[in-house]
Amino acid sequence: MRWSELERILVDIRQEVADGSGGPLPGRDREWRAVMSQWQEVARHGSDLREQRRINFLLAIYYRRIGDNRNLAVALHRLGMVARERGLWGVARRWYMRSLVIRRMCQDVRGQAQLLHNLALVSYDAGQLSRSLRLYRQSLRLKERIGDEEGMGTTHHAIGLVYKQNGDSTTARDHLIKSLNVRQRLNNWDGLAKTLHELGVLELEARRLERAEEYLRESLRVSLRSGRRYGQAATLHNLALVAEERGDMLEATSWYKEALEIAIEINDFRGIGETQLQLANLHRGIDPALALPLYLESYENLKKANYLPGQCVLLVNLGQLMMQVPTQYETAETMFQEAIALCQSIHHRRVEASAWYNRAILAEWNSQYANATAYLGVAENLYSQIDYPLGLADVLHQRGSIAEEIGEFDKAFCLFQEAEASYSSLGAMEQQQLAQRSIQRVNTAIQLRKEKDGSN
Repeated sequence: MRWSELERILVDIRQEVADGSGGPLPGRDREWRAVMSQWQEVARHGSDLREQRRINFLLAIYYRRIGDNRNLAVALHRLGMVARERGLWGVARRWYMRSLVIRRMCQDVRGQAQLLHNLALVSYDAGQLSRSLRLYRQSLRLKERIGDEEGMGTTHHAIGLVYKQNGDSTTARDHLIKSLNVRQRLNNWDGLAKTLHELGVLELEARRLERAEEYLRESLRVSLRSGRRYGQAATLHNLALVAEERGDMLEATSWYKEALEIAIEINDFRGIGETQLQLANLHRGIDPALALPLYLESYENLKKANYLPGQCVLLVNLGQLMMQVPTQYETAETMFQEAIALCQSIHHRRVEASAWYNRAILAEWNSQYANATAYLGVAENLYSQIDYPLGLADVLHQRGSIAEEIGEFDKAFCLFQEAEASYSSLGAMEQQQLAQRSIQRVNTAIQLRKEKDGSN
């Protein structure tokens, strides 16, 4: 039976078993719960987050009314998952905490472990990496206590991602390998594909492209075996990034188009929007005229998915595109301001910091050095809050650029040196090389100034 046919049938049945507020008619509880369960599947298939929220809200009201705490905790948990999917991390955290209180009251250790894991995910999404790691470790301890091996594999995977985000690739790899071993032992093909995928991303970030491609192709093979179409799209997406790193834009475009086809097939508006965003970024450096319509299409699809974090990223990227055209600097500034407002509404500090950072670059280009310095101060504060050392190094380098621009070469030299040392410690080779070129350029300016002063 097609999903559309099932939806029509459920609409008819729901009218027979539900009252005006959406709850069950007297004596029709069992049929109502069955319909709501099926309706949830339809909403999930259609990526309809608003309908999923409505269903679980009705279920939560119902289970609270009849005093079924275990199912109430499940409904609250699902409300948190829907809020997280929409990028509403503060809302997600509140639903999760309510569910956690009930799980503890019911002495449901497995449920507590799962909720702590999901609370950690929300903190990770919000860029609160230290808090996220603390919650993951609490979850892991509970899973070890009850012998939940599959749950342990899931949390080792998640801890690996936190360390990867912190720039500690060695510890990240250790946890991902632990997850990989558990998932191989349990024949958890879906989880195995995810961990292989993340190991591939880890190698990609370290620019070990051959090893990255091996992991990603193996992930794709396992995803095909498990039938996990979403996973296939994500892996194709990253194979495209490997091709980009190699400079093979034709191959990258081919991978992205395959990923886009799958996202369209499974009605994944978020996946469609994110892949269009990557294609737009790919074209941005080659032909900005091709990038603009892709950005706009991406924005529409991310709005359909109600995915606010993706919209934040897109607005920053669109602003960066506008920065390539001097006559569009005002438009770029508007894009960054909109990104900042949206980021602040959902507490997306990392992308907000990026927007302030780009505003600083734009202000410097417009010779607004005081504004540029102020914007960098905001970006630095945000990067410090989320403990993001790479962003802090970028701020140092940009401060050096401003100092160089206004002729404070000694100050610029020191700032570039600090940035270069930070990049080196983080293994950020491209940025380190850029900082080294900046040091050489400013050092030349200092020497020329000394020679000029000496001749005078």
